[in-house]
Formats: sequence, structure tokens, C-alpha cells
Amino acid sequence: MSETSFCVAKQHKARKQHRCHSCNTLIQTGEIYLRVTGKWPENDGIARFSYHSDCRATEETLNRELTEYGEDYATISELLDYNPYDVIPLLPDAVAERFSSQIKKIRTRNPDFCPPDILEIIKAGQGNQLAFTALQIRILQHVAANPEKLTAQQVGHNLKLFGRINHPIGRLIAKKTIRISKDGLLCINPDGLLYIQNALPVH
Repeated sequence: MSETSFCVAKQHKARKQHRCHSCNTLIQTGEIYLRVTGKWPENDGIARFSYHSDCRATEETLNRELTEYGEDYATISELLDYNPYDVIPLLPDAVAERFSSQIKKIRTRNPDFCPPDILEIIKAGQGNQLAFTALQIRILQHVAANPEKLTAQQVGHNLKLFGRINHPIGRLIAKKTIRISKDGLLCINPDGLLYIQNALPVH
């Protein structure tokens, strides 16, 4: 969805089944759901969409975090296809379950994607209001494990994430967790080291 002329969202109790516009699964009769009514350039006239409330809230959060919100609005499914490394760790459990088949396909294509210990690190971090994605944490771990320091290209090569590395590194820099030295090397800040030490699960 691109920028809207107007958009109104109201909660309703379903008197019949609806299909969630975000996850494409059924909203059952009697369930509280969100009805979004608005006018968008790509629709003729007024358009109405039904959502699970948590699907809509998650979708809006992801768009604020990962897109130019309002100008390049995307569904959760689109965001998963475009940027699973940033999206999957941020999905609440109930929402992730509705997208389980799509996530399973992503994991099949990328068998080493987001191993369980990484998910545990993310959950621990979120509990402390530290929202890092799986890929960002892998970068932090990788930089911290190499005291000789690495360039972004070396990190990308060693993590085998050539096409996805620049954006997460940029976000880590914005969070002041890593910095780039004058000679182009990535250096982890004390907060980044502290985060990894505190968030790593006990084995």
C-alpha cells in the first residue's frame, strides 16, 4: 500500500469468518478483529481490509522499522520475502505461527538461517529493551570474536551474507554499537560487548 488519502481502523467482533489481509488465515466468528477502511491510489474507491489485531500492529511496526513508512508500505509476507533476516526475529509468536509455512520455506532455502541460540539471544535482549535482529547479533559476535578488526566486506564474506550485510551494519552504526575507524575497520563499542555478554544463553 502506498500513501493513503485517509485510513480508519476500528475493532469489531466478527459475526462471520473473515480472512486476515496480512497473514491470509481465517479470523473466526466471535473473534475481535481490526477492520481498516481507507482510500489508496492503487484502489478504485474505498477499500476495506480485515486483520488480526496483532498482525496489523506487527505489520505497522515492521514498516516503521524497515521501510519508508507511508510511501513504501508492505505486508508482512512481502517483508519476509524481501528481508527475512530482519523480520523473522521480530515476529510475535502468534503472528509467526500464522506465517509458519512461509518461514519454513525460507529456512529450507537457507538451512543455516537464524539458529536457535541466536533466537535466544534476541529474546534475552528484547527482555532488556535491546532490540537487535538475528543478523545484527551475528555481526556483533563476529566483530567481537576478531580483535584484529574486520572491514564490512570481510564480515560479509565470513558470514556469507554479501547482499544483506550493508544495511544491518548501517543500523548498528546508527545505534552506536559499532563504529568505522578512519581506515575502514569495524570496531565494536563497549555497549556492544556488554550486550553480547549479557544476552548469550547459558549452555
